[in-house]
Amino acid sequence: MTAEYAAKRAFFSFHTATPLAHSDAKAACVSRGGNLSVVADLTEDEILYDELGANGYNGLEYIEKEQSWYWDAVAATYTNWGTDQPSNGTDKECAVYDATGTWGHVVCTSE
Repeated sequence: MTAEYAAKRAFFSFHTATPLAHSDAKAACVSRGGNLSVVADLTEDEILYDELGANGYNGLEYIEKEQSWYWDAVAATYTNWGTDQPSNGTDKECAVYDATGTWGHVVCTSE
């Protein structure tokens, strides 16, 4: 990552001993004064995947009413979906990194 790029965007990550549901990960970020990431481009995507790895969450959420994917209420202009993804279902869905660095989707809420 170049110094110029780093000056524009910053992130903090944390890891837990046991996996969290997407909604719990989002709540944990908010409790620390942040939020799940908004991925603007391939460079950011690669940086975040290198840090988070497979099963790491970003902040992309499917808004059923709008029938589209959003970053904090802003329509997504960058995505990196894996093959046959997303396969929009009926639950509130969110993006997660897969083992190859592309995205799949999961149900946002904890069970």
